[in-house]
Amino acid sequence: MKDNNPADNLAWRVNWRQLISSVGSQARMLRRSMLALLLAAFMQGIAFACLYPIIDALLRGDAPQLLNWAMAFSVAAIVTLVLRWYGLGFEYRGHLAQATHELRLRLGEQLRRVPLEKLQRGRAGEMNALLLGSVDENLNYVIAIANILLLTIVTPLTASLATLWIDWRLGLVMLLIFPLLVPFYYWRRPAMRRQMQTLGEAHQRLSGDIVEFAQGMMVLRTCGSDADKSRALLAHFNALGKLTDPHSPSGRWRDDADRQRRGVGPTGGGVIRDRLGSDGHSEPRLFDCRRRDDYALRRTDGDVYQLHLGCGTDRQRPATD
Repeated sequence: MKDNNPADNLAWRVNWRQLISSVGSQARMLRRSMLALLLAAFMQGIAFACLYPIIDALLRGDAPQLLNWAMAFSVAAIVTLVLRWYGLGFEYRGHLAQATHELRLRLGEQLRRVPLEKLQRGRAGEMNALLLGSVDENLNYVIAIANILLLTIVTPLTASLATLWIDWRLGLVMLLIFPLLVPFYYWRRPAMRRQMQTLGEAHQRLSGDIVEFAQGMMVLRTCGSDADKSRALLAHFNALGKLTDPHSPSGRWRDDADRQRRGVGPTGGGVIRDRLGSDGHSEPRLFDCRRRDDYALRRTDGDVYQLHLGCGTDRQRPATD
């Protein structure tokens, strides 16, 4: 991407160009989906603006006006539903999966040209989390984030302008309230950026620890250090759990040795179970909570270790091959 264009200094334009270049052959469908979501947010703002005359006609007992505005509200709501269904179809119609597959192939081709001395600076799990996280941030959350931004910007602005045409006093008040949210956004943006960076680093560090734990399982069991490594891994799970669920009570995350001996790990930061093997050493057994964000780790002897984040109080069942 060329940097000699002064217009590229606008962050939103740079992000848009990077996004279009990331989706590859699905760029046309992404543009259509974004346009549909934009029109859906616009029509939703018009539908919200129709609520004021509906309530006013209802209070005055004006049946013809009530019927007219109710019909306008219904049409705007139906159009909004259809447009949003089409816009979100970029995900469930398979275009997002195809774009993700193409981006990962392109990323793999670029990795082949990276010198090994640069790749060996990080652990395998950390590199995997970093690369896959980049793909997820560029594609998997695009539609959801774009829909949220449109609903928080385009919809209230459209509703304010439409209300200004219906009742200039109420519309003016809405237009004056809307800019007051901008300072709040700029005030919270640095904190949100720091939180996302901290969460990404914790997830990357945990991924590296998981790969090391699985690959070195035989050596750890031989040296009798598997229990210590398991507790250290649990501590990293708890640290990530605190970042993803900051409102949970502190007692939920403590490492209770008695619960570990009984075979129940901390709920929320990850689920892991220890049991004593025939040799007297702790043998980690990880459970599948039938939730997303799981890591399937296979050993050479056929055992399966599955680590799950944020399992909470879901039912636990032994991982099966």
